[in-house]
Amino acid sequence: MNFKSKPVTRERRVKTTETLRVIPDSRSGIQTFLTLAIFAIGFFAFSSQAQADYYAQGILESKNMLSGATVTAINGFQIVATIPAGTTVSVKFSQDKVNYYNSAGVKEGWDTAVNGTTNVNLSGLAWTGGILFYKLQLWR
Repeated sequence: MNFKSKPVTRERRVKTTETLRVIPDSRSGIQTFLTLAIFAIGFFAFSSQAQADYYAQGILESKNMLSGATVTAINGFQIVATIPAGTTVSVKFSQDKVNYYNSAGVKEGWDTAVNGTTNVNLSGLAWTGGILFYKLQLWR
């Protein structure tokens, strides 16, 4: 009798619940700690007291305030500002963005604003047309 054997395949499914724990290499933790410690020591060892620099003066320059408007006369300019103690706010005006004047017509002169509302009378300049630039200066 000839017997032929066939391989037997059995499928067996087993349900398990296992927790996989990864144990870190203790050398990598030590290396990370030492690297951070050396960085921190180097960073703080060469740093000095924190300082901030502030400018004592700043000038804001406008674009054409009357662009596209039909204007027959430029009579005034109003500044509404809350000005901190010890700070001065000044303004001057131009129609060509090159030559600036205060309200009295003094070239490169400034008009000083007060805390609250300041109305600057520009009628003495006799300016017309839709062009008006200003520079606003803040200084301490």
